[in-house]
Amino acid sequence: MILKYLIKKTGQGGYMKNFKLLLVCIVFTIFILTSVKPAKAQFVIGEVIKLTVTKVIKAIDLKVQRMQNKTIWLQKRAKGY
Repeated sequence: MILKYLIKKTGQGGYMKNFKLLLVCIVFTIFILTSVKPAKAQFVIGEVIKLTVTKVIKAIDLKVQRMQNKTIWLQKRAKGY
């Protein structure tokens, strides 16, 4: 759509104006596309950190539960059950 507009507007000296406008559009588009990528990368890194922290917390919780079960078992054994 923009290209059709630029082609129709050509006239005396219009080529250079159109070229500059097209160049500005291309630079703007490249800037927009390249600025989005770090945000996605940060999101992915955040997800990886979140999953890792979740797994670590679950592992610690399981270790605490095992220690509690062992303590309860030892207490029952000491009482003679």
